[in-house]
Amino acid sequence: MYTPAEHLDNYIEFSRLEKLTSGPGPHRKVAERLALESSDPAWAIGLYGMAYTTAGMEVLLSFYPTRESHVQHADTVAHLVPRRDERVVNGFGPTRLREMLLSYQGWLDDGGLERAQSAECFDEAFKLVGGQLTHFGRFFGIKLYEALERTMGLPHFDDVRPKNGHWSRRTLQLFEPTHDPFSNKRADQDEANEIAWQVRAAAYGRGVDLSYFEVESMLCNYRQALNGEKYPGGDVDGDLGYVRQGQLLNPGLEFRTLHHRKEIVPVWARGEARDWDGKRPLGSLFRDTGRWHTDLPVWRHECSSA
Repeated sequence: MYTPAEHLDNYIEFSRLEKLTSGPGPHRKVAERLALESSDPAWAIGLYGMAYTTAGMEVLLSFYPTRESHVQHADTVAHLVPRRDERVVNGFGPTRLREMLLSYQGWLDDGGLERAQSAECFDEAFKLVGGQLTHFGRFFGIKLYEALERTMGLPHFDDVRPKNGHWSRRTLQLFEPTHDPFSNKRADQDEANEIAWQVRAAAYGRGVDLSYFEVESMLCNYRQALNGEKYPGGDVDGDLGYVRQGQLLNPGLEFRTLHHRKEIVPVWARGEARDWDGKRPLGSLFRDTGRWHTDLPVWRHECSSA
């Protein structure tokens, strides 16, 4: 349908529009603020990595506010709102949650964070984080590491973690058709990072500044957009939906996520300031027409007409 050059154009434009909404991964930015206002930031970041929603993070913090909290609430998972399209694919029940909590507690108590902070390079530090924790794996190891890097001073994220990253590397293959996304040979991993560097440079040349973490995130998002599942601002909408579900499951809990969204997400992209309460059926627009959805022109029109 698209040539490699057209795919790259689409990817960069999607990234530009996504960054305008505070993405990719706006929930990570909220999670960092929630962690820094907590009594145990390193612990709070780990809770975010377990549920991968800020609503779930806040529920877990209400049960386990610090790393010294006794893990005993087997029914905690009934109060959670984990990210459906990712975490639940791997299974998420009381046993797995307890194992993740205990694993992260043990990692912190054993000096795991300090070892990662003193690592000489990103690759070494990443292995000291994701490689040491139960049930995190590559995907959630990446998300956890980025949040810890930004709050706890770990070595800077400097590649796209190509090993076993078949999903994101299949997107790289759209830009460079000869790339083998399923090979973990060192040369093919290096090639994946080289293509990612070229994508990052091309985006920067068009005024879109992407970190390697953001490049990797948008590789996944673009592939989902081709399938009609993603649109610019979709993660912001989805996060609001998770908060609304969390409020229903935890009526006595005040969700600070909504406060921090005001600081991070522009008003025109926040459903709570407009007229929607979660994800909207907008993903098919790009798949069917090749055009990206954006709320910004509509907002500007509404303001000028007021």
